[in-house]
Amino acid sequence: MRAVSIADIEVVTRVLLAEKPDLRERKLANICEMACNGDRYRKRFGRQHVSFGNGTLMSAALQFQLAARSKSCGPEYLDCLALVVDRLRQ
Repeated sequence: MRAVSIADIEVVTRVLLAEKPDLRERKLANICEMACNGDRYRKRFGRQHVSFGNGTLMSAALQFQLAARSKSCGPEYLDCLALVVDRLRQ
């Protein structure tokens, strides 16, 4: 996976927010795996993968539905954000 930016984190958080709570961790694992696969593909072939993207979390996450951008960070948004940050810290 390529270096992670704040924009990547926000987009993945919004994808998780659009997902049912009990499926969010699985969705996050899927997005991270897609980003890693996309990065390997990009390094090998010099272009982005049609499904996995270019190796960024954002390009992988944009394959899925996003929740609308919120004006404030409510508890559910913060829970999703925490999932993303905890996963990245591992």
